[in-house]
Amino acid sequence: MPSGDVIQSKYPVLFQVKVLHHYFLDKSKTLFDNLSALDKIRILAEYDVRNLLKIAPTPSTQRILEGHNLLFKPHGQGFAVLCQADGNGVVGKGKKPEVGEKLRFWVKIVDPYFMQYSAGFLKNELVRIEKSTDGRSPDRFFKQVYHLKNDGLGQSNSLAATPASYEPSSEYAPESIVQHDADLDTNMEFYIAQRAIATNTPPTTVANLDWLKLEQIAPQNSNIRYVSQADLTELELADDIPQDTFALIEIEATAGAGAMHLYDGTDKLNAPTFEVRFKNRLTWWRHSLPTWVEGALTSITQPEIRPLTLRGKQKIDLIFQVSDGNNGNVPLEKKGVDVPSKQTPVLPETTNNGSVTRLLSDIYI
Repeated sequence: MPSGDVIQSKYPVLFQVKVLHHYFLDKSKTLFDNLSALDKIRILAEYDVRNLLKIAPTPSTQRILEGHNLLFKPHGQGFAVLCQADGNGVVGKGKKPEVGEKLRFWVKIVDPYFMQYSAGFLKNELVRIEKSTDGRSPDRFFKQVYHLKNDGLGQSNSLAATPASYEPSSEYAPESIVQHDADLDTNMEFYIAQRAIATNTPPTTVANLDWLKLEQIAPQNSNIRYVSQADLTELELADDIPQDTFALIEIEATAGAGAMHLYDGTDKLNAPTFEVRFKNRLTWWRHSLPTWVEGALTSITQPEIRPLTLRGKQKIDLIFQVSDGNNGNVPLEKKGVDVPSKQTPVLPETTNNGSVTRLLSDIYI
């Protein structure tokens, strides 16, 4: 459990889920996982996912929790589910979910800027209505939500799906995430589209403006499975899944040798910690002078895509070319210009036919 969360010994952890957003964790271009141990402690001490997302058991799961005397405990990094044990720490029969039983938790967005700083081609999907055809049965309502669940094999702590493999015949929108073995070493790497990607434009080992290889966790060079379009699943809305549900976390009780099973082979608790990771958005930064300023260069877009992060920001210097009032231009230097925050508008740059080519952080100075 995170420091500061005290659990009485008679309520051991059944499992917990950490929900981590890299806008608040990464330090500029450096992945949180590759920061120093001291930096991680300091960052997590200030991080509270409850400011971004509200997570709660679905009504049917709440009934299961109450039936087994289980406790749902939210905390700054996510939530834990605790089970009741006797004085010797033994969890009796009926005091924990049976193998195969599923616990579900809905996730709703509470930060109005969440979509502006979140990557992975995320969006809050619209509701689809299936009208009744007989006039007697009620209409049905469906919505695509990010369905995040354990793999049932006890191997992975990630609840997000593995990104789909790159398909040469497909076009990709900005911020689409794919897996691809660009260096042909049989190890898949994850890539994010920096802009709209045409067909037959695969990720390569050479840096370019199409795909960006996502930073891996050192030293084992493991990929992070971020929530992405690969997790979208259409579910029917009902009491268990309200209309404003953004994601659904589902934990199935499993048993076996893997560390991510809820129970080991002898029915003892493994107390696994699962993870949900949200990628911070990457944008092209465009700084513009007020619209009334004339000149040859009144708007500057950075030549490479950059991550949006709360930490590690470095102000930049810019030189514009503005009208001298006599058919010429003079340089106008702006030092220490602010970089985007989570409130900075993100605008799509489009072609004449309306297709989105890339995403801009639009900053007026």
